[in-house]
Amino acid sequence: MAGAEVTKPWWMFVWLFPAEEAWGAKALVIVPIVLGILLALVPILDRSPYMSPRRRKALLVIASLILAVIVVSSVVATLQPVSAHLE
Repeated sequence: MAGAEVTKPWWMFVWLFPAEEAWGAKALVIVPIVLGILLALVPILDRSPYMSPRRRKALLVIASLILAVIVVSSVVATLQPVSAHLE
């Protein structure tokens, strides 16, 4: 496509690149909204009076999984060659 710019997103958005590759441009809106909803639900779901991380294992496991997905997604996107993916 003439005049199309072929670049990677800025470092702060690179973790969204694999989702956009898999599901299209709508993922650039849906994925951050879902992540924002999950973050907004943390105070509602975690009503534990305990401050110790040992007593909040479920929340820590879920947060760790989300962080791992973001890190792996960032590494995958960083190592991918730059290519045009617009239709």
